[in-house]
Amino acid sequence: MSLKLFCVVYPDDEPSPFEVTAGGDDTISHLKDAIKAKTSPDLEDIAAHKLTLWKLEPCIPIDDNLQTALKDVKFDGSWTGAKKLGPAKMIENIFPDTPTQKHLHVLVQVPLPATKKRPHSPPTSSPMPSVKRAREEHNNRFATAAPSTTGITQQFSKNQNQPGGPYAYCNRPATASSIPVTLLHPVFGTFVDECSTYSPTDRDNAFVTELSTAMSHLFPLEVDRRDLFLEIINRHYDLGLEPAMLAGGPYRTGGHCIEGGHMYCLTQAKDELGGGGADPYLQGCAYYRESTMRKNTTDYFSSLPCLLIYYSGASFGFGGLASTDRPHLDALGPILPLSCHVHDSKMRTTIARFFGACKHAVDSLKTYYSTELPTLRNRNSLSLPDPCFPYPTSYISLTGDKSPQTFEYTGRFSASDLRRLIFYGKSVGSSNGEQQLFIKFTRSYSKAAHQMCAQAGYAPILHGFVELPGGWYMAVMENLAKDTDPMYQLELEAEQRRKISKDLRACIDLLHRHEMVHGDLRDSNILVSKDDALQISLIDFDWAGEMDVVRYPINLNRQDIYRPASAQDGEPITKEHDIEMIDWMFREGKFAPGKSLANV
Repeated sequence: MSLKLFCVVYPDDEPSPFEVTAGGDDTISHLKDAIKAKTSPDLEDIAAHKLTLWKLEPCIPIDDNLQTALKDVKFDGSWTGAKKLGPAKMIENIFPDTPTQKHLHVLVQVPLPATKKRPHSPPTSSPMPSVKRAREEHNNRFATAAPSTTGITQQFSKNQNQPGGPYAYCNRPATASSIPVTLLHPVFGTFVDECSTYSPTDRDNAFVTELSTAMSHLFPLEVDRRDLFLEIINRHYDLGLEPAMLAGGPYRTGGHCIEGGHMYCLTQAKDELGGGGADPYLQGCAYYRESTMRKNTTDYFSSLPCLLIYYSGASFGFGGLASTDRPHLDALGPILPLSCHVHDSKMRTTIARFFGACKHAVDSLKTYYSTELPTLRNRNSLSLPDPCFPYPTSYISLTGDKSPQTFEYTGRFSASDLRRLIFYGKSVGSSNGEQQLFIKFTRSYSKAAHQMCAQAGYAPILHGFVELPGGWYMAVMENLAKDTDPMYQLELEAEQRRKISKDLRACIDLLHRHEMVHGDLRDSNILVSKDDALQISLIDFDWAGEMDVVRYPINLNRQDIYRPASAQDGEPITKEHDIEMIDWMFREGKFAPGKSLANV
C-alpha cells in the first residue's frame, strides 16, 4: 500500500508544502531519501540521513493560515504538536490509517550550518589573508538565523549595535556606513548611470505596463504577489528567478538566481507597506549574509556582488549588496510607485529605465560569476584584489609616458571614520620605481585646478584622474605625509606665517588669473614641508573649478569652521571668498593649533 504524505521543510520564511509518495513497508529512512529527491536542488548539499522528520499531531490544514499554524513550532522537544520519527520506524506503523488529504503531515527539519570555533592561535602554515580572516571572524560573531527574524526592525537594530561593529554596513543607523557598493564593484555604478541614461525599448515598456497593472492589485496573500511578480519578470526578461532554498541552509528566498554557487540576484516581497513582519530591504540583507557566509572565505578576493529587488505592495526599489569583511547594502535609487496614474508617462518611463538597467546588471553579474570569478581563482594569490578596498587599481598616468599604471592599497587614511573615502597605496611595476600614493574618491573634483597648482609647485603631483561609473572620480596623487604637516598642527612664528601667507596668496592668485577658485581654503587643507623651506602644498580640490560655475555643496559646515557670510549651500564660490578665508587664517593675533576639520 502506498501513502501520499504532504511535507514541508521548516523553518522556512514561506512554507511550501509538497507531496511525497511512500510505501507502507518503507522506513522513515526511505522517506528521507524520497523527500531529498523531491526537493532537489534545494537540499542538494545536505545528506538525507541528516534530515530529521516530525509527524504533526494532529495534521494541519493546508490553507491560508498555514504559516500562522506553524509559528509555535520548536524542535527542542518542548512543542507537543509533533512527534520525532526515528529512521528505522516503518511508515505503516506511523500512519496506520490513510492520511487526511489537503493536510500537512510531516515537518522536515534541516540542520543549521555548523558554526566554527575560532582558533586560540593562528595556524602554523602560511598566514591566512587578512580579509579571509576578518570574514571568518564576522561570520562567527552572528549566529545563523531566519532572515524573516533578522529583518525585523528590533532584531536588526540589536545586531547593528554590537561592540565589535555592525552586522552590515547599510546606513542604518547612519554611522553603520563605509565604502559604498558603487565603489566595491562597477556593476552598481553602471546600473545607477543607466537608470538615468538607458533608453527603454518596446519590451521594457510592455513589461512595465503589465507589471504596474498586476502589482496595483490588492492581494490576500504575500505569496500571491510574489509569484505573479516572478512570473511576469521571468517571462519578459528571462532572469530565472526562483523562490528556492539557499544552498546548505533551511531558508527559502522570495526569488533568487545562482551561478557557480553564488547568488547574484535576489528579490524580497512584502504584501503591503506597513503590513508588519520583516522589512524587505533589511530581510534581503539577511538573506545575502546567510548565502555568502558559506562562500565568502573561499572566494575571499571577491566582493560577491548581488542585485536586490525589494518591494512592498506596488512600491519597488533596488539595492546593491557586496562584501568587505561584512555585508554592505546601499539603495541604488528612489522607491518607484508602480501604482502611478496611467497618464503619468514620465514616471512610467522612469520605471522602465530602472528595469531595463536591472536586466543589464543581472546579465553582467551572471557573466562575472561564470567567467570573471573563475579566472581570478587561477591568479597568483599575491595579485588577487582585496575587496576591503574600492575596486579601481589602475589609472592612465598624467605624467611621464601616459601609460597605464597599477597600484595596490596599503591602508585607510582614517580608521576612525570609515565613511571617508581616502586611502594610501603604492605603485606596482612602475618604471619609475615604487611610488607612495594618496587615493581619493569623490563626487566632484577639479583636475584642472589641481594640475595648475601642482605644476607651479603648490600642490602634490596628480599622477592619475579617473571618471568612474556611478558619478565618482578617483584622484591619485603623491603621498606627502612623511615630508609635510597640516598647517593647523603647527605653531608658527610671525616670519614663518608671513612666508606661508605670501606663497598661499601667490597660489590662489594663479588660480584667480585663470578664472578658477578653490572654495575650501583652511588650515587643514594646507600642507607645510617639515624642512626650513616651509614649502606649501594645497590639497582638497573637491569644490574648486571655474568662477561663476562651481557652487558650495549642501550641508556646508559653518558651525565648526569660519566661512564668509555669503558662503551658503548652493551659492556661487567667489574669489572674494578665497581671499577672505586667507585673511581669516592669517589674521592678527597669536597663531596656535586649534580645532580643524579635515573634510566636511
